[in-house]
Amino acid sequence: MSDLWTYALDLYARPSVKEACLKLQDEVGADVCLLLLCCWAAEENLGEWPPEMTKELSAQSYEFQTNLLAPLRKMRTCLKNNPTYVFAREWANTLRENLLANELLIERELLGRYEATVSRFLDRNRQPEFSRDEKCRIVRGNFEASSPAVDFSKNDTAEEMMATLLKVAFPG
Repeated sequence: MSDLWTYALDLYARPSVKEACLKLQDEVGADVCLLLLCCWAAEENLGEWPPEMTKELSAQSYEFQTNLLAPLRKMRTCLKNNPTYVFAREWANTLRENLLANELLIERELLGRYEATVSRFLDRNRQPEFSRDEKCRIVRGNFEASSPAVDFSKNDTAEEMMATLLKVAFPG
């Protein structure tokens, strides 16, 4: 068994994953940390989540995404794309790097909270192995249950990016 943070770093570093996750974040407002949690939990053969757990994870996601991560991302985007900062490019780049570092600290905390929530609700002892198709179904089901505002059905790009993520997370 791996811890969630290590798994998330490893998966995110694989080819196509970062791009797929960021597109899902931008296109449909997906919580990338929650997506990575869903993949990790499926890899750990933890199965479908109970409703109380999905509710708690959804609340954690909303709190962190709305109050902490979204404002930092908005500032980073503003510093990157705003012509006002052209003459202060070095300052803007330094500030963007610091914002990104803080974003990573927050994401690490969020992943830690997610993992603690999983540990409270689920038995992490060795479970029966799920097939690749079962893992993909479980990821989608758990993500959709804990992210009711995210709708893949109306966005072909998001559906394609989810398929890319699942293909890399569960090869074979």
